[in-house]
Amino acid sequence: NITLKKNTNLGFNGSLNTGFTYGERARYNNSIALNYRNGKTNFYGSYGNQLGEGVTNGFINRTLERTGQDILSITDRTSHLLKFGVDYYINDKNTISVYTNQNFFDLESGANRDITFSDNPTANFNQSDLTLRDNTNATYNIDVKHDFQKEGHSIELEADYNTLKSDTNNDFDFSGNSPLIPYDEFIDDRRTNTTINLDYVNPLSENTTLEVGFETRLRRTENTYLTDRTDFRNSDFRYDRDIHSFYTTLSQHLGRWQYNLGIRLEDYNVDTQFNEVGETPFTFTDKLFNVYPSGFLKYTPSEESKNSYQLSFSRRIDRPSLNQINPIRQLSTPQVIITGNPSLVPQFTNSIELNFSRRLDKGNFTFGGFYRRINDEINRRGFFDEDNPTVLIIDYDNFDSNDAFGLEFSGSYRPTNWWRLNGSFDVYSRIQKGFIEGEAVEVNNTLMNAKLNNSFKTTKSLTFQLFTFYSGRQSILQYDLKPNFFMNLGARYGFAKGKGTINLNYNDIFKTQRFAFETFRTIIQEGQFKRDTRAVYLGLAYSFGSGKNKSIKRKKRDKNEKADKLL
Repeated sequence: NITLKKNTNLGFNGSLNTGFTYGERARYNNSIALNYRNGKTNFYGSYGNQLGEGVTNGFINRTLERTGQDILSITDRTSHLLKFGVDYYINDKNTISVYTNQNFFDLESGANRDITFSDNPTANFNQSDLTLRDNTNATYNIDVKHDFQKEGHSIELEADYNTLKSDTNNDFDFSGNSPLIPYDEFIDDRRTNTTINLDYVNPLSENTTLEVGFETRLRRTENTYLTDRTDFRNSDFRYDRDIHSFYTTLSQHLGRWQYNLGIRLEDYNVDTQFNEVGETPFTFTDKLFNVYPSGFLKYTPSEESKNSYQLSFSRRIDRPSLNQINPIRQLSTPQVIITGNPSLVPQFTNSIELNFSRRLDKGNFTFGGFYRRINDEINRRGFFDEDNPTVLIIDYDNFDSNDAFGLEFSGSYRPTNWWRLNGSFDVYSRIQKGFIEGEAVEVNNTLMNAKLNNSFKTTKSLTFQLFTFYSGRQSILQYDLKPNFFMNLGARYGFAKGKGTINLNYNDIFKTQRFAFETFRTIIQEGQFKRDTRAVYLGLAYSFGSGKNKSIKRKKRDKNEKADKLL
């Protein structure tokens, strides 16, 4: 007798999520996701929204000038995200999958800035900002995959097209003894991003796998800036970037040894133009061809061994993000302007790591050391406006080099059946070099970061969590970032045989999460910004339906972009 099993991939299923966060203001998030598989076709879609207000408090005090800025910002955000996709299983060896994301985002932000002069209180004045922003972001994606007869042998083509349309209106009003008169700004932002990937995977043998790929990334950006402020100029910024790359990786197991060797060849082209009314047009081009090798070697003494050793090396690129190169102002106050630098070039990192891992009876841990050399490091800089020496302009620049070496530890351990710990810790020394106002500068400092998560399972359905984060003081060429610490407490309850969960979190219990800094070069000042991170979150999630199939997953890809920083 032959018993046929029911195909659990077929059928209808979905999930509902809703959440409420309350700090100084209320915020809401809701989503629904549906999936239906019938024969060769799988349909899926989702809708989610986020809405509510966030509050930011901050100050910036200049020590020598004895002036200060006190800042209160309230931002109301509303976003709607729609997704719809179809996976079509042509046969056992061929699939085609398409989806689209449509994101609609509205923002209304009001900021109040009190500028005070300790030595001359009659000069005090106030700036109030009102920002209205309307964003429409769309993504269109197609993925075609062919599986060959041999298991794991495949070729896959993915194309992704993304568009962004953003309109921003800024209204600035002043009161008190203000040197400025009210003015308005309008920013029109248009972007398109096209990414095409071709990936080929071939298991050459039971222990050897070859991966080969090609990638093209095309970015087109055009921003227009209009203002009625007389000392600011209308402008247009265009940024085109083409990246073409070839990459390959060979992985192999040889008894107790395992290795991976990879290389990426990349052609990088940037064409930038910035036109300001009454100024000579600024143009910048950057053409690079680079080779990025990578690899790791792992040794396990035996199949029964609890220890393993791994050596890895890599060279990578971190390209400047659009915010870092866009010269149109991102923040404008009577004393501070934040903008980008269109002359930025990518930063390059060479790194080597050596790690030791051990499995324990009740957990595992990894301990290792690393060395990194960063060239043309992208970081913030500050300098005074030539036309108005009281205004500090903050943008990005490339600095000479950054050497860092240190130790890292991460692990997981279960002292009892009801208690599990997960944590990581790193400490390292860093040497930064660069030129500030024509002077060669070098900064040496030691940094420390730590994370610890405790999970307590009181019953089969109820779990408590306690999460702690700490980052120590760190020095940059012009400023120090002060330590940052926060702690979160949470509870999770499962019901309906695991189909539903209720989450209750109390985030930033002691209201200590912050971004705080001290500037010691070019200008002496200190500042701090805190969001309403101390908040209670209540969330409910529920899954329903009989099918278990989910949409085809896309491969995660590194954008190789430098992360933005507030300062």
